[in-house]
Amino acid sequence: MKMMLHRAAKLSNEIRTKQKWILILDDLWNAFELHEVGILDLVKGCKLIMTTRSERVCHQMHSQRKIKVKLLSVKEAWTLFMEKLGHDITLSLEMEQIAVDIARECAGLPLGVITMAGSLRGVDGIYMNGGIRTLNLT
Repeated sequence: MKMMLHRAAKLSNEIRTKQKWILILDDLWNAFELHEVGILDLVKGCKLIMTTRSERVCHQMHSQRKIKVKLLSVKEAWTLFMEKLGHDITLSLEMEQIAVDIARECAGLPLGVITMAGSLRGVDGIYMNGGIRTLNLT
């Protein structure tokens, strides 16, 4: 608790000294009072951007504007997957099918695609095949 108060005070002091600022709060799962983390006033020229999967959190945080991000298409997911896996990688047909399955299992969620591709960079086919089994279990 003491550490949290220290961080809130530090953020509050930093915000007060700036005339214009943008603060990004990423991947919020629960709503909270902004003053609890050191954000006392939102003044002209200052922006607070929040990302969340929950429209409820947007509502509880009194968001002024909501921008709904669409899921990636299968083609977009595959392109992103290969981009993050590495352009210098040539996949065998079997490995490519496993990679396509993994990209599809991420259900169009960019973070899932990026995470899986990054974690599979440089692994062999047997282990990669285990990656798709892990996704199916969750």
